[in-house]
Amino acid sequence: MADHYRSVAKGFSPYTALTRRQASALETELARRGQPRPVELGLRHWAPWPADALRRLRERGCDQVQPLVLAPHQAGARWQAYLDDATKDAADLGMAFLPALPALTGNPGYLRAAAARIRDAVTGWSPERFAAAPLLLVAHAIPLPAERATPYRRQVEADAAAIAALVGHPDHVVAFVSAPDRSPVPWSSPTLAESLTRAKANGASEVIAQAFGFLVDHVEVLYDLDVAGAEQSAALGLGWTRAIGVHDHPQFIAALADLVMG
Repeated sequence: MADHYRSVAKGFSPYTALTRRQASALETELARRGQPRPVELGLRHWAPWPADALRRLRERGCDQVQPLVLAPHQAGARWQAYLDDATKDAADLGMAFLPALPALTGNPGYLRAAAARIRDAVTGWSPERFAAAPLLLVAHAIPLPAERATPYRRQVEADAAAIAALVGHPDHVVAFVSAPDRSPVPWSSPTLAESLTRAKANGASEVIAQAFGFLVDHVEVLYDLDVAGAEQSAALGLGWTRAIGVHDHPQFIAALADLVMG
């Protein structure tokens, strides 16, 4: 991963900045709707930590909080770990911790925003060219035992099918990235590399890819798609078009506001 940081981001991940933009856009949208609520960002693996976000909310006059996990699909222990950390931190600050807002999987606004990003990426394409290029919808790989024990794979596949239907694409494939090079257990498959090889074998001349399983295009996306995916496509003689993720697309932010307002 350190090599990925150096190769695509000069040692700096855009994740925090991009996610802050989502949080800021959500707070702005709630105020626009006449339901102003403070929104703060807390990360599990880097600052600002959940405790930092909770302290800022306390300083802004909040005595209770409701978490929104910015991961569209539920990978069991990983999802719960976010909530467990924040629950403990809230208790330490004497703040009431309300039940988490629903997961984003299946959310129409999330799906429409992802579809809109794909349409933006293929602006000017003919219907025939669009239909002929396999649509690779990419999510984060997880260990196969976790995949079998959680709804993660079902959620990923259902959302991918919904996005493909929204853009009217007849040939979508779910592919996975970010599995470790060495692991004692298998991880989600097919990989992006395997999917590209299969697309070439099936006669494709180009592909469209989107990391729909990531809400912003951070280092994993920038490396696994923009570097590794693009290089693999070029080696196979495949054209490569990459749609960005939902980021702060207005339809996605509106969907978050709908969740908050209940």
